[in-house]
Amino acid sequence: MATPFVPYRPGTITVTNGSVDFTGAGTDFSKYEAGDVLLVDGAAYRVEEFTSNTAGKWALEYPGTDAAGLDYDWWPAADVTKALTLYASFQRLLVGGNLAALAALDGTGGNKLIKMTGPGTAEVFDGANLLAMAALDGTGGDLFPRFTGAGAMDTLSDTALLAAIGGAGVDDVRVKLAGTRTYYVRTDGSDSNTGLVNNAGGAFLTIQAAVDAAMELDNFGFNITISVGNGARTAGATIPGPLLGGATLSIVGNTGSPSSNTITVTGGDCFKATNGAKVHVEGFKLSTVTSGRCFVVEYGAFVTHGSNDFGTCAGMHIDTGLDGMIVAVADYAISGGAVGHWHTGVPSVIYNTPITITITGTPAFSAYFAGSATGYINFAYVTFVGSATGKRFYVHKNGTLEGAGASITALPGNVAGDIYTGGQYVGSATARDLTTADLQSNAGTIPERGVANVFELTSTFAVPITIRETESGAQAGPFLNLDRSSASPAASDELGVLVFAGKDSGGNNTFYAQINSVLLDPTDGSEDASMRFNTMVAGTPATRATIAQGLLMAGATGGDKGAGTINAIGVYDDNVLLTCMALASDFLRTGKVDTSFWDNMVPDWIEPARKERRLVIQKVIKPEARYAETEGGWVRTIAQVETDEPVLEFVPIWDEDGNGVDAIEQPVTEEIEIPEQRIPRRHELAHRFKAMVEDGFDPRDPVQYIAKLKADEALPGMPTKAEWQHNTLSSGEMFGRLWLATEMLALVVINLHERVVKLER
Repeated sequence: MATPFVPYRPGTITVTNGSVDFTGAGTDFSKYEAGDVLLVDGAAYRVEEFTSNTAGKWALEYPGTDAAGLDYDWWPAADVTKALTLYASFQRLLVGGNLAALAALDGTGGNKLIKMTGPGTAEVFDGANLLAMAALDGTGGDLFPRFTGAGAMDTLSDTALLAAIGGAGVDDVRVKLAGTRTYYVRTDGSDSNTGLVNNAGGAFLTIQAAVDAAMELDNFGFNITISVGNGARTAGATIPGPLLGGATLSIVGNTGSPSSNTITVTGGDCFKATNGAKVHVEGFKLSTVTSGRCFVVEYGAFVTHGSNDFGTCAGMHIDTGLDGMIVAVADYAISGGAVGHWHTGVPSVIYNTPITITITGTPAFSAYFAGSATGYINFAYVTFVGSATGKRFYVHKNGTLEGAGASITALPGNVAGDIYTGGQYVGSATARDLTTADLQSNAGTIPERGVANVFELTSTFAVPITIRETESGAQAGPFLNLDRSSASPAASDELGVLVFAGKDSGGNNTFYAQINSVLLDPTDGSEDASMRFNTMVAGTPATRATIAQGLLMAGATGGDKGAGTINAIGVYDDNVLLTCMALASDFLRTGKVDTSFWDNMVPDWIEPARKERRLVIQKVIKPEARYAETEGGWVRTIAQVETDEPVLEFVPIWDEDGNGVDAIEQPVTEEIEIPEQRIPRRHELAHRFKAMVEDGFDPRDPVQYIAKLKADEALPGMPTKAEWQHNTLSSGEMFGRLWLATEMLALVVINLHERVVKLER
């Protein structure tokens, strides 16, 4: 049975371009074999032979550049590759006259043995069996000699040889499958059996024995199934890596009655998949005692599961980490509690297809039902039936729980979940529930919780509350609801006020600005309200703008003009007061537009100097696991990848007594000074008007005006149909275009009036 592989790579090697020779320093190649693979400078090279502890030969000339002192990784070759490598070496021994020398030997008397006396020369000893070898026909290559009787031989192809010795206990050669294979596991079986027959004399006793047998095969793309009979077991299995050949390993119990096929492990895990393993597990009731988890998926392993029953577990029901991924592809049940049901660690994934999870017996989860630290859990398509106790979730360290519309209480449990240090709960609501005790005398730290923020005040609330959220993620927060729950609401009631206060130069507390909402009409079904913005200007506070149906600016007369309107004294487009151009005296006189005059009316944009806080970024070299399928099986390499990551620091959390109780990671920021910037501008509307005139259009001529109106299907100066379709006009530009169009229409009226006056004369 194959032992677990542990890389062994002391010392360094020196390589030469175009040469098959390489040397080592501080190496011990005696532990390696011909046909093994050395990973050098990110590429894999097969070794023809190791000539000493510090030297060897590649199977092909080295294609890279000359280099010395290179680190390397050693990987054993697949067993079939070893056999073929040994045979290739055997074939080379037959060239250079060796085969001719063998054919020329005299085997008279029988029982002749052969001895090579030099290149292309040989002599014989007694040994009749080897005489038959000289007569063999090696046409076609890749042939192995075989004795068929005393002094008689024939040849077998490599494929026929492997088929002939398969299952014969030869440890150095893998059996290549020609179809799917099923191993059987029974409580009355034996691990010394072949596992290929479903009875006591043929089945394995343990699931691990069946897994080990499957790992010895070259499945050649054919799936392997381990059929596990009913019964109570105290051990599951570890799947140490992917099957050679790329197929899937399925471990199947009783999908109709998982409780008939139980696995209860004391101090260990039920199923552990690691190092890129690919496995499907279904039909078991899983439990652990003392310690251990039901599923562990790590180091790039991929597991699918369904139709299982998760019983009482000393650790997690499902635990993933280090690039592991597990997917639920069928309904399953939970009948026992655990530390948690789902947990994802550094980066890993738990995903669920549209399934139903049935919970019976109200199991308790001591930590949480779902927890994620830098991992991802998707339960968007899961339907939960039944209930559980414990915290619903705990997500932190940039972990994510994906509910896709699920409420904050969708996960099983009876305690609100927690979100810390960049964690995200993606659902229909991300509010946190706060209690009166959380206020801690109006000056403490409010913990994050789970539902809605509700405060009932029975007297004047004179002391302001500061709600501070330290989360660095992108989700909304803090969330503040100002609720004036009056029993007799009336028009003109103030609903709430947000005040922006600070000190003045005399040290006085000053309300510099405030936003308040006023109830205009409390009638059910036709409620109205307004929002008022007040600011302090020259020491005097006043309402500067009011939003109800429309926007009413201070100083404008006539009140609110209705939905979608703005009532103001002056309209500016990007700090430029909209001005007349078409009616300017110089244009009426000359028909030309002096853009320099209008440009001088547009001040440059001054962006004041400011300070910004930005994340401190550092270059980090991180290992990244990569997997490639080669002729010898799956090869896992570790690449060193450079990434940009924020610098983090630990910030302590203190209790009421000043004791440090925890610490959270927060990104480090630095203050950046950005100098004042002057951005020159021009009067865009004047330049547009000039372009129209220089293009041959004279708005003073009624004939040209009417022709352009018909051609553009719009008032000259207003947006054309094409411009409307692009929908890129700002409100300021629309005001300017409307103003210009009105003035050009006035020019036509003036011209027509002058013509009428002349006719009347």
